[in-house]
Amino acid sequence: MNTIKLIVLFAMVGASGCSTLVVSKAPKEENTSARALTPPADKALLYIYRTGSTLGGDIVGTLSVDGIKVGKTARSRYHYFLLEPGTHTITLESSYQYKPYELNISTDPGQTYFVLEHWKIPSGIELKQTDEIDGRKGIESSS
Repeated sequence: MNTIKLIVLFAMVGASGCSTLVVSKAPKEENTSARALTPPADKALLYIYRTGSTLGGDIVGTLSVDGIKVGKTARSRYHYFLLEPGTHTITLESSYQYKPYELNISTDPGQTYFVLEHWKIPSGIELKQTDEIDGRKGIESSS
């Protein structure tokens, strides 16, 4: 009998600690065209993406660029932005870590940049700039 109570307790704790927020997807046509963007000559194009990894998969983060909240992150999703050339701060906040994670990225006009959001034990969600080959693969596998 105690074993059953313990299993029920773990199930309740697990269910309450892993709530899922649905992050909406763009229609397929918009998604396809967004993956093929090229930046204008006077702006930089930034993609921030998250793969379909199961590690930390249900955790939703709040994404900010230069202090402006721009959206929520989720497994197999990406965001893209046109930015002025220069240095920008990308911030990711999650209730599962003590402080927001920040990444500074320098951008040049007419260039495309990719940033991967990934879960790393024990520190939580991190941001990492990737090269174009890995970045394109990442946004292609995202929806």
